[in-house]
Amino acid sequence: MLNEHIDDFKELLTDITLVCGGPPCQGFSMANRQRIIDDPRNGLYKEYLTFLKKIRPQFFIMENVRGMANKVDEIKENFKEYLGEEYVFDYRLLYAQDFGVPQNRERFIMIGNRMGMSIDGIFEEIEKYKRAPFVLRDALIGLPHLGAKE
Repeated sequence: MLNEHIDDFKELLTDITLVCGGPPCQGFSMANRQRIIDDPRNGLYKEYLTFLKKIRPQFFIMENVRGMANKVDEIKENFKEYLGEEYVFDYRLLYAQDFGVPQNRERFIMIGNRMGMSIDGIFEEIEKYKRAPFVLRDALIGLPHLGAKE
């Protein structure tokens, strides 16, 4: 699919700093009650890898469901296969609510770069931005028309 449109944006393929994406993940989702280990949808993230291979950004971030961690060894092998040794990458499971997102979900975050930057260092920096979980009730109490009675 990407190959059909590659000529449309060839001029943009130089000096891309960051690619962020969350490829389809139904096969890995914990909400998918009919999960099977070899669900054909599990390979859809390879389209994202194909895109990274063509674009060659300095950095990439892939966000996905927690269930991807169950096959992380295979996923890391795929990243090496598609991107080669030029990239360093690793993943963490992060709680969305720790970063102000109103969701009680753990997210699979894969970060990589070809600049030689430490992935551990990047995740340590991200951890500095943790905050109290977002609670809608608390946010609504602060609104003038919903706050404490006068």
